[in-house]
Amino acid sequence: MYLINSLVIIPLFILAFLHVDNWVPGYDFSVEGLPDVTRFTLNIVFCMMCEDLGFHFTHRLLHWKVIYPYFHKLHHTYTTTVSIAAEYIHPVDFAFSVLVSGSIGAAILRGNMHFCTSLFWSLMRTFESVDGHSGYEFSWSPYRLLPLSGSATYHDFHHSHNVGNYSSFFSFWDTFFGTNSAYYEYQEKKQREELRIKTK
Repeated sequence: MYLINSLVIIPLFILAFLHVDNWVPGYDFSVEGLPDVTRFTLNIVFCMMCEDLGFHFTHRLLHWKVIYPYFHKLHHTYTTTVSIAAEYIHPVDFAFSVLVSGSIGAAILRGNMHFCTSLFWSLMRTFESVDGHSGYEFSWSPYRLLPLSGSATYHDFHHSHNVGNYSSFFSFWDTFFGTNSAYYEYQEKKQREELRIKTK
């Protein structure tokens, strides 16, 4: 699947992207246009917010029972997450949940985003997905520094229970739409059980 997505879907998406004049970001490629720290950070944060909202809705759509067996079920072959599971995804799923949602911020920013910022954003999003599917809570992970961030545990619940926790970077869209209540109920129940065992 990774080879199909990398060698077929991404090039097709880039070709389509380049032929839709109103959606082409028109990145700044100049050396003089390299962003300062403030602009770079604001661009990345904006892309994260846009991607997180877009991913939340496309991910929820892919869990719709009518289409779930055809596309997203492949990704849920892994009920216990491992990093490679991040890339084990149907090409249609990949096109919508990864490419489209990940391009929303850049499409809105258009010429206000440098090409180097876009490359960094793509790498950052890929590594976030690998980190979120790792099954480990790395104390050194930069993604844990984000306020209201999800975590490997947060996404692991999504894979093990196949419900809720649809967002990528943050947990607030899930909280806003009420799609992480099962996760927090599960965590409370687990803590009560651990406390009961300790007090025996």
